[in-house]
Amino acid sequence: MANESPQDILKRIAAATVCEPEQVREVVHLALEALHKIAVCDERNVTAALMESCWIFGDGACYHLGGILEEARIGGGSDLPWSEFFARFSPDTWHQFKPIFDQWMKDRTEARKSLDDDN
Repeated sequence: MANESPQDILKRIAAATVCEPEQVREVVHLALEALHKIAVCDERNVTAALMESCWIFGDGACYHLGGILEEARIGGGSDLPWSEFFARFSPDTWHQFKPIFDQWMKDRTEARKSLDDDN
């Protein structure tokens, strides 16, 4: 699987789900967007997103999301914030989604706001 091209991965998922590739992209986008919002707004941030991924999408999705996060934790080593990565890698994407993120910041729970204030 690691040797699959991005297009092959997309085609494999589309075939497995009887969807068009663009539908797969939209579903994955919506799923990740929902989990991202949970991580931003809930005081348990990433823990809440992992818990919800399990309840919404099942054990496998939760396991793999946790695996991605664990790889970032143990192999990240970079002091470059993810927001800086996106600003450099895909500046149009950053500008497109920044208003959504700004709204999420307003939607945070009071407990989450106080955590952010403490840092």
